[in-house]
Amino acid sequence: WIHRACANAWAFGQSPMSTTPGWAVGWFFIPFANLVKPFRAMKEIWFGSDPSSAAITPGIVGAWWGTWIVSGILWRLSSKLDGSHLAVAAGSFTALAAVLAVLIMRRVAINQRRLAESRNPA
Repeated sequence: WIHRACANAWAFGQSPMSTTPGWAVGWFFIPFANLVKPFRAMKEIWFGSDPSSAAITPGIVGAWWGTWIVSGILWRLSSKLDGSHLAVAAGSFTALAAVLAVLIMRRVAINQRRLAESRNPA
């Protein structure tokens, strides 16, 4: 989904994009860069899909990324410390990150569909 959404945002040309569709996915697999670059890619996808959005990053994108990072930290700690409470907390943060990701995906898809329809009216 991230690859397709980024490619669409590039095609619409609504906002300057520095992340290519390949790197929008690839950054998740590069140690240390994966702590920041996927968030930046998602911001570019968001802005590239919504020409009316302000220059301020929407809270949902920041919340998604924050919960994703916290869940990763908690999963690593729970495996090192044998903490079942940490595993429950990690699972909760992972579930919340997933819900936020779905909400972002829905909003981006709606915005991209509107942009496509406005460019190619039936």
